[in-house]
Amino acid sequence: MEKELFQKTEGQLYRYYRYKKQINKKYRKVESLEEQIKAIDNQMRNVHNYISLDTMPPGAGCGERVQASISGSSYMEKQMENEVTKLEQRKVEKIKQKIKTESKIMEMQSFIRIMDTNIESLREEDKRFIEYFYGDNRNIPYIAMQLNLSIPTCYRHREELVENIADSMWMYK
Repeated sequence: MEKELFQKTEGQLYRYYRYKKQINKKYRKVESLEEQIKAIDNQMRNVHNYISLDTMPPGAGCGERVQASISGSSYMEKQMENEVTKLEQRKVEKIKQKIKTESKIMEMQSFIRIMDTNIESLREEDKRFIEYFYGDNRNIPYIAMQLNLSIPTCYRHREELVENIADSMWMYK
């Protein structure tokens, strides 16, 4: 087996187990973003509770003045409008993050399904070997002891497994 294909296939195996570990974190991130979006919606509905209206708008003197505005809106309305605009921007950012994370989850799931198809055809002993080496990042002497094999046999076994997976993997792409 050529060295480049061997390394590429091993990289795919490492990525497979890394994705399997990361995918739950991504789901939790999506849930967290959904909660944040709901909280922002709630803040937008109740924005009047979050604005502290100064008795004197900035730049107003101490004399008695009637609050007048060219636009016809009050200081409170302007503050509410500014606050809602800020909240809308935060909400848009959270929605973008959520969409990006969900897209990454779909990509990860697709890759995991392809690799599952390749790995499920292996024997149980081979699956354990791959799990130890690529999933748990165990070294060959540890795997040899766990599977009751010699160390040189483990090295040969690894090469054979990677070759078998490479053969079946490139059929599906």
